[in-house]
Amino acid sequence: GPARAGGRGAERPRTGAILLRRAGGRWMSGLREALGAGALGAAAAASAKLGLGGGNGSGAWTALHALRWLGCGGLVVLCNALMWTLFAKALRYSSSSRTTLTTTASNFLSSACLGKLLFGEEHGLLWWLGMALSLVGLLLLHTATDTEQTGVYTKEE
Repeated sequence: GPARAGGRGAERPRTGAILLRRAGGRWMSGLREALGAGALGAAAAASAKLGLGGGNGSGAWTALHALRWLGCGGLVVLCNALMWTLFAKALRYSSSSRTTLTTTASNFLSSACLGKLLFGEEHGLLWWLGMALSLVGLLLLHTATDTEQTGVYTKEE
């Protein structure tokens, strides 16, 4: 435990705990969970688009159309529940700004990939340039040392 002088003492700086947390994989676990949350958010949106888009043209509901609607609706609920679970877990291991930016970038990339695979969507050069700049900013944020970010890992009691 921390050394105490006169019955009361200040805790030691937690820089060692930060390094252990990174070395022990908790920081990377938060990164993986934030990436997964973003991908699940994109999967939920794709499921909703699959379920709600493209009827049979006549406006009449067939049993197959209703089954597709119910199945995709169930996937939306499941993906969203898992997404929020992973996002909450990621928040335990990293700052809210890192977690939110990582989840957002993962969601954008996953949405682009799913849009291309499932719906044949195309993104222009400007979109990909913006995505690249976002990823560079995210990389800079993740490589910043924790001491440069005020109050991220330390709490005063």
